[in-house]
Amino acid sequence: MTVSPTTRVSVGPAPLGPPSGQPHRLKAPSSRQPITLLPGEPAPDAAPRRRALYPALRPFVLSSLIAFIAVAAATVVWGGRLATSEALGQAEATGRGVAEGIVAPLVTSELRAGEPAALAHLDALMRNRMSDGSIFRVKIWTADQRILYSDRTDLIGRHYPLEHADLDLLGTTNASAAISDLQHSENVDERGTHGQAVEVYAGFIGADGSPLIFEAYLPAGPVYQNA
Repeated sequence: MTVSPTTRVSVGPAPLGPPSGQPHRLKAPSSRQPITLLPGEPAPDAAPRRRALYPALRPFVLSSLIAFIAVAAATVVWGGRLATSEALGQAEATGRGVAEGIVAPLVTSELRAGEPAALAHLDALMRNRMSDGSIFRVKIWTADQRILYSDRTDLIGRHYPLEHADLDLLGTTNASAAISDLQHSENVDERGTHGQAVEVYAGFIGADGSPLIFEAYLPAGPVYQNA
């Protein structure tokens, strides 16, 4: 019997590339065509393309950064103004409350005549209200721009000119408030002590029916803290 010679089959890993001499095809991302490379040709580098994009993106990034800074700055300014406005609104409310709740019922014909007992009664209530430091000076003005009462007693009876906007409060219950540098002629004492203050004017009607103006000075610190 004849025995056929044994055939040896070599089993090993599949070749990693095409047969020698054939182009090598790299598979690109799904939506792009394959890139054909010749034998020995290196794959293209994406870095140059990325570097080419940087100059084109730089103006966009810079403009976006500038816009962000501008918006942030505007937000800070707007927020500060809103806080200041709210603080001044609270000062107006304080002035109206004191004028109508404490002062108005005590402005009688006796007080206007300067009777000591009437003045002492009002003075005691006002100093008690001022004891917490939220108000450090008060004045009551008559229509002829005379100080009817002040916790600084040497001012009582004196005349000083008021602003037209303040005089417009006579006969109303409106109020206004603003940060003041205390440059009025009657503010010499406060100017040296406080520098600035929130100046509040509130119109009211006295118990005797007379139109009057209540003026109060509040510390300016809380306004700046809120801003």
